[in-house]
This record gives sequence, C-alpha cells and structure tokens, in this order.
Amino acid sequence: MINVMRLLWMVLVGFFLWYAVSTILMTYPLIKMRSETPAEHILWKVVKQTEDRYQVQADYQFLNYTGTTVFPETYWNAYVADEHLQANQAKSWIVHYNETHPEQNTLDYSFPQKQILYMVILWGCVLWMQWIIKRYFPV
Repeated sequence: MINVMRLLWMVLVGFFLWYAVSTILMTYPLIKMRSETPAEHILWKVVKQTEDRYQVQADYQFLNYTGTTVFPETYWNAYVADEHLQANQAKSWIVHYNETHPEQNTLDYSFPQKQILYMVILWGCVLWMQWIIKRYFPV
C-alpha cells in the first residue's frame, strides 16, 4: 500500500513540476520584453492555417525594426476573422520588445496570470499534502 501511495505521490509531483516548467517557459519571454513603443505602419491580414482555422496576423514596424505577430485566437471562417481584423485596425497598438534583442517583440502581450495563479495553488496543495503525510502518516 505504501509503494502505491508513493508512486501516486511521485506521479502527482511530476505533473505539478511539468505544469510549473511549462508556465515558466511561457512567462519568461514576456518578462524579458520590458520596453514598449507605439507600432508604426501595421499591415493586417487573415492567415489560413487549415481548412477551418483562420488567424489574424499583424506585420508592423517600430523604431528601426520590423515584427510579426500572429494572434492566438482562431476563427472558423475568414469572415469572422476579418471582422476581428477590422476591430483590431481601429485600435492603437503598442509593441513590447526586449531592449537588448529588439527582434524579440510582440503586439499580443497577454501575460499568463491565470496559469501562474494555478501554479501557485498547485504548489500550495503539494506542500499542504506533504505536511499532512508527514504529520499523520509517519514512516
């Protein structure tokens, strides 16, 4: 019974480690992009990924650099993607970029707050379960 519990515990901790590493890898590039400037000369287009998957793409210039951002939202048809493209054209956009490597840039600076919160909650649960195991099930 103890070996099964230990195996289950190792699987859970492995999952939590995988989630933490994937969240950190998703967050790290965004943390490096601390500088921002207005985007200039934005060229918007709808990109067909598959037969029923379309995405909005923006090609832009900032300072003396160029950048491309493909927004993560996917649309089932080009008409809906084009509606979102027109809504995006009406906005003013800020380029977030890495000051030491300006080729690392994006218009879509959506920080993964929910994933970070989930990671903190998961690790709180791991520590709490570890405390319960050591307190009530000493080996």
